[in-house]
Amino acid sequence: VLETGAPQFVPDLRQDPRLLQTALPERTGLRGACCFAVTDENRAVGVLAFVGREVRRGDPRTLGAMSAIGRQ
Repeated sequence: VLETGAPQFVPDLRQDPRLLQTALPERTGLRGACCFAVTDENRAVGVLAFVGREVRRGDPRTLGAMSAIGRQ
């Protein structure tokens, strides 16, 4: 997200190969995640990530809203 600036949903952390700490979802009960870039003049300066205990799928409307929030 920091490199591309594009928001992302991770529907199920247990199935995401990018997760470095593979035991984390089982140990904590966390399942779904979403994250988006915080930008300044079209440059990503940070990332906000939110995790939850439910498996969730992203939708274009929510991804658009997350992008808009990150540009504030």
